[in-house]
Amino acid sequence: RAGYKVHVYEQAPFILPVGAAISVWSNGVKVMNKLGLGKEMIRLGGRMDKMIYKTPEGDTMVEMDLQEVYSKSGERAYPVSRADLQQMLMDEYQKAGGELTLGKICVSVGKVNPDDADSKVIAIFDDGSKSSQCD
Repeated sequence: RAGYKVHVYEQAPFILPVGAAISVWSNGVKVMNKLGLGKEMIRLGGRMDKMIYKTPEGDTMVEMDLQEVYSKSGERAYPVSRADLQQMLMDEYQKAGGELTLGKICVSVGKVNPDDADSKVIAIFDDGSKSSQCD
């Protein structure tokens, strides 16, 4: 959104929908709103009005109402499926023109021109390929 062309290289050969739900707290939701993803975050998320910590036996150790946190921060938190959140972020990133290349293991980073202190850099991968130039 700031005018940068971004290319993400990921070592995993494919992205699996793993993990359980995570909580995206108020500040994270504010960032999602700023990125224009707030409505999608609400659609993916559940309602979280309180937090309860229990012992392994099931006894309540702490119970906290989250309304005061939401009132002071100006935003709710949302529990979301990690897989759904990850997929939404990847989809939106690619819709915005971001590139994603899977299966790339970076083994080193080098200068395009080793003799130039201000040289752009490249990532070098285990298969011998190189990234595009980076600032």
